[in-house]
Amino acid sequence: MNGGFDDPAVARQRQRVGLWALGAKALLLAVLGGSWWWWEQRGPDHEAANERPSAVRSLGPAGAVPSSAAAPAGSDAPPGAAGPASAPTALAVAGAAPGPEARASGPSTSSGLAELCGVGQISRGAEPPHLFQHAVQAAWPRVLAALAQDPAERARAAALVLRFELRHFDAQTRGQPLPAAEDPRSALAALALSSPDPAVFWWAWSTCQIAASPAACQHLSPAGWMERAPEEFISDAAHWLLWAGAEPAQAERAVAGMQLSSRFSPAPPVTPWVASVLPADLPPYLHVLLLLQAHGLDVARDGALNQGLAVITKHCRSPGLDRIGALHCRAAAETLERRSPSLLGLALSRRIGEVHGWPKQRQDAVHESVQTLTLAAGQVLPAHADPLACANVERTRKQLLDLAVHGEVAAFRRLAAPADKARAGPR
Repeated sequence: MNGGFDDPAVARQRQRVGLWALGAKALLLAVLGGSWWWWEQRGPDHEAANERPSAVRSLGPAGAVPSSAAAPAGSDAPPGAAGPASAPTALAVAGAAPGPEARASGPSTSSGLAELCGVGQISRGAEPPHLFQHAVQAAWPRVLAALAQDPAERARAAALVLRFELRHFDAQTRGQPLPAAEDPRSALAALALSSPDPAVFWWAWSTCQIAASPAACQHLSPAGWMERAPEEFISDAAHWLLWAGAEPAQAERAVAGMQLSSRFSPAPPVTPWVASVLPADLPPYLHVLLLLQAHGLDVARDGALNQGLAVITKHCRSPGLDRIGALHCRAAAETLERRSPSLLGLALSRRIGEVHGWPKQRQDAVHESVQTLTLAAGQVLPAHADPLACANVERTRKQLLDLAVHGEVAAFRRLAAPADKARAGPR
């Protein structure tokens, strides 16, 4: 399935990333749902279908696909994306899980009015085009121009990625193919072939899986990347998952290769780069809308990583593995449990471990952890808050960046920590 990019769940998310198609609160819940939304769209017969907490299964139609993820640290890292030690998190700025005083912030949902920070109040449920659809469309060219002029190679690559995805989305909306003259993927593929940056390759390869790709895309593949930069490829478990998603027949080799990795990076996001060039004269609510759309595109782009998780889970749960294969699968379950940046990876560690000797106590502990972290996503905002109100835009922005930089597991653990501490009580 082209690494998951022809998956109907991915297609549905790409149709939903236009912010005017959803209320902001619903879209925020969708992107926070991350990999679970992708799994939701695949149906109950897939692995981990029963791991989803009921609260997540009932959040409604704002389904999205795989999780957001952090860009690897390096000289091209955007502000706030260098790593856990230096990146600001949602809780560092916005505080712990909202208490009673936070729940009172922003206009009441019963007032019939909603606040747009920087504009004022509008009728609840209304999305005037000049404030939503048209405003977002008018802002993107400025963001893309700023990224294209940035000296960092990764910023320029992000501009090409977003330019293609936004144009492709617009073409889909019109029911027309994207004209070849408007497709920037040839330039992106050429940049990836000359760049040592894994993020640039990842973006180029993932966008090349969508629709009718230009000829330059044929030169990109995870296997070719491994040949060009073997040390970089081998060192990251995520790269082996990318390969498994692209070539399911290589699942056994990918599972074995994961044991050679020294890290497990989330898929590289464009959201922090967008945040770094947002025009200062735009109202704060529009900053959040642009970040939500960028993050929704990150979420939709990550199908290959979750497809790889599905492939190795199916392989490791299949009967007839030899002793070496079983050992590799047991080690893969350990890797997913300890280091997966996504909730889906954490949940699938249990699905693999249960057929490779994990005791029930350990399986239950992973299941409980997944449930707790998934439900923590609902703590980003007070229950009745408007995400675009001035009282909440900074909280929303910081949480989106925390998800982008650190991934779901780390971000949701920070959200869950205050609740866990409160339940424990004073010592």
